[in-house]
Amino acid sequence: MASGLFENTTTPFRLLISLVIILGSFLVFSVIGTLLVMLVYGADPVVVLEGFSDPDNPRIIDMLRFLQVVQSLGLFIIPSLLMAYLLSSKPGYFLGFGRCPRWPVWISGGLVLIVAIPLINVLADWNMAVRFPDFLEGVEEWMRSREEEATRLTEAFLEFDRPGGLWISLLIVAVIPALGEELLFRGVIQRLLTEWWRNIHAAVIVTAVLFSALHLQFFGFVPRMLMGIWFGYLLVWSGTLWLPILSHFLNNAVIVVFYFLMERGVVSKDIEHIGATAGSYWMGVLSVILTGLMIWGVYRQGKGKNPEQIP
Repeated sequence: MASGLFENTTTPFRLLISLVIILGSFLVFSVIGTLLVMLVYGADPVVVLEGFSDPDNPRIIDMLRFLQVVQSLGLFIIPSLLMAYLLSSKPGYFLGFGRCPRWPVWISGGLVLIVAIPLINVLADWNMAVRFPDFLEGVEEWMRSREEEATRLTEAFLEFDRPGGLWISLLIVAVIPALGEELLFRGVIQRLLTEWWRNIHAAVIVTAVLFSALHLQFFGFVPRMLMGIWFGYLLVWSGTLWLPILSHFLNNAVIVVFYFLMERGVVSKDIEHIGATAGSYWMGVLSVILTGLMIWGVYRQGKGKNPEQIP
């Protein structure tokens, strides 16, 4: 089958085709992943269907990690590559791999979210403090329980008490999400929305909202959405998807490394709230200033835009 099969169809139709491919691929790979878990680990089908309800069990965590990798391939990476092949005669260029910016853009673009850590902590603490009206108390309790489950599962994934634990965690938490999520959201969805609406800013913001919503964590929604907006503009300003992938990877990798160092007592757990506590507000302010300057630098340096990413 030749590439670009749906290249000349309307954008709404291409979006519909993309949705079908994403859902179909995710369902297929979920089934494959579940069957492989049962085959490789000898897991009971009931345990698999119940969603591995015991994340304190190392064997269960191994199964979850395995399933996470397979589902990430099926939800993000495989459908993105397939959609690029079907929607364009130049799949790599379609996804945003068409050019390479100058080295200052790589440095600034990659490091922005590291400099922004205190600012992100402030936003995360503010988001966590949001309270719903009384009549939505049940919804809030459900959302907070989901947040706690997600946090517990993430911490279980960041278990380092095994040979190569750090590298396994980096692969699952940093490498695969950075590559897969950027391929799908910035490489495909943002691209198609930009083509449809002819409005870069609307496409970047809506894609970021979808990106944050997919994680199903309301009390981390705002900082994750703002990071999604940053990834979107990073693609627009630099003209290459590699830069959002790099920035996304560094953000997640820093989290993994911090957890690794905290478990060994090298750094204090207070670092998770740096910038958001009374004694570190100045770091939050400094983070805002430095982040703003670095973003401005990326905008000024990244002049070469991919013409197919903008109206």
